[in-house]
Parts: sequence; structure tokens; C-alpha cells
Amino acid sequence: MKMFIRICYLVLALAALECQSASIRHIVGGSNATECEFPNIVFLDIIKGPLMDLFQCSGSLIDNRHILTAAHCLEGDILKISAWFGSLHTYEMSHEKIVSNFSVHEDYKETNTTIFNDVAVLKLSEPVHFNACLKSIRMADAGEELSKDCVIAGWGKTGEHLGASPYLQRADVPQQTPEKCAKIDSNIIKQHICVGTFIKGDKSTCQGDSGGPLTCTSQETGEKVLVGVVSYGWTCTEGLAVFARVTYFKTWIEQQIQNMQ
Repeated sequence: MKMFIRICYLVLALAALECQSASIRHIVGGSNATECEFPNIVFLDIIKGPLMDLFQCSGSLIDNRHILTAAHCLEGDILKISAWFGSLHTYEMSHEKIVSNFSVHEDYKETNTTIFNDVAVLKLSEPVHFNACLKSIRMADAGEELSKDCVIAGWGKTGEHLGASPYLQRADVPQQTPEKCAKIDSNIIKQHICVGTFIKGDKSTCQGDSGGPLTCTSQETGEKVLVGVVSYGWTCTEGLAVFARVTYFKTWIEQQIQNMQ
């Protein structure tokens, strides 16, 4: 039975330490994103107690007050969450919004081989003022016809033994059928999406950015839509990554937004 690797980034004042605490993933085989290419992506700083450790994840703006991210990013005692916008470079973010409330899926569960119900919704303390390079993304609808080739994006490690990239990386990846994914890993079920070529060393996510978006093009409208949330992977070398399927959780997501009004 294939074991997935859970890696988090714990950022201290003077150093970044890797620790086995959350499945934070990032982009392998990618290239620099272009300005305004991902206006919905959010960089998250998450402070957890009791030592006020700083963890980092990503997320997607789904309206001007709410962010969709991974449930496992919010494990532990959450003291503060800051959402950063305004740059492709993590050191040059110009806007910060504080998260005032959040909801983690009540059936979130992690086993030795997979993660179930790995979604969470964050509410910002005040609305985001949109512009051409900062706006929300529509969540895909159930049954909507989508392009087979999709896009992953994030900040962080660019390979199993390489360092994190402070500049947003992106890569084109193919969606795979549930049947093919299940042959690779029987733990991948309907609530998951797996993407990649299954070619060793090919484009994938890697350590550094759980909660980030998988976006595909709607064949019906031509717009980019949110299809998945980065959940887990293995060693970054399999050419395969697993996402929480947005359409599977869409009703739950909409209900959390309503509950936090």
C-alpha cells in the first residue's frame, strides 16, 4: 500500500524548518507565472500555538470575503491567519487581510495512506477590492465540461531535493480518469482528483503549498474555473498529485459561506 508523505513548512524568525505535520505541496517542473495569470491565488501565513509557530499554505479567492483552502492547513491551535495578495513574489506582497473566521470540514480525516474531506473555508475580516490582477474564481459546476489539460500553481520547493521558490510557479498538467488513478493508488476515490502524466520526474506538486488551486478551462464558457484544492502527494517524483474535488464539496462550501454571514 503506497504511503503518502506529510510535510509542512514551519517558518521561524531566522530560518525555515521542515517538519512532518501537514501535507504542504508545491510545483515541480514549472515555470514562472506571468503577471495577473492567477488573480485568485492567495498566500496564507498561519500562526499556531503554543509557540506561535508560522506555517504557510495557499488558497483561492472564491468571492471577495472567502478563501478555499485545505483542511489539513488548519490542524492544531490556530492563533492567527493572514491572507496576502498583490505580488507574484512572497517577499513583495503589498496587501494583507486578516481571517476573522474559518470552517474545517467536519469529516476531515487523515490515515496513513490518504486524506479525506480535505477542504476548509476562510472568511476575511473585510472584503477584498478587486482589480484586473486580484479577483475571485468561479468554482466548477457538477457535470460541467472541462479541458483535460489544467494548471497547477504555487510557491515553494521545485523538486524533491531542491529549495522553495519565492516566485509563483505554474505548470500545465493533465487530469486523469478515476479508473486510471485507482490503478495507481486505490485510496483515490470520487472526492479526489489526480493529475499528472505518471511519468517519473514530470510536473507535479511538492513540499511547500497545500491548499492551492487546480484550475481548468470551461468548455462551455471559456473561463478558468476552480476544480481542485492541493491535498497530498508522495515524494514529488511520481508525476502525480492528488486534489480535493471542488464539485464534490461545492454544496458544503456554499453552506459554510452562508453560515458565516
